[in-house]
Amino acid sequence: MPCVLLILVALSQIYITQTNGLLTPAKGGGFGMFSTVDKLNNRVVIVSGVFDKREVKIKVNTNDPFFKKFLEKEWQKARAYPSNSNLRELGKTLGKLKLSKTPDYIKIQVKKCVFDNQTASIAYETVNELSMPYRQTRK
Repeated sequence: MPCVLLILVALSQIYITQTNGLLTPAKGGGFGMFSTVDKLNNRVVIVSGVFDKREVKIKVNTNDPFFKKFLEKEWQKARAYPSNSNLRELGKTLGKLKLSKTPDYIKIQVKKCVFDNQTASIAYETVNELSMPYRQTRK
């Protein structure tokens, strides 16, 4: 029975990493952690504000004490597993940022690193993205 359970867990982790790409292979039970460049530290979170239909990137300083205190936990969860619910939680926490101008919408993108064997180059592709009205982040 324990062997069957372990095999089912392993297969479910492989399935999650291969089907929707939300979970990195290294976090998905460690299967494939040496065969891919999609690792947690290679994932990028991009935050943008939409001001009157114009999108502007918002620089989030990960070394700032404010980030360490309020944003780091949700930031890491969104980067490791960028589901809609994790991105929404990050968006709500981003509402605590002091911005010089209030955006209409906030957009969060998580991109993963991919290696192209044909061109021997590295690129980033979007794993998931979410836009939400900025006023919802303030609640």
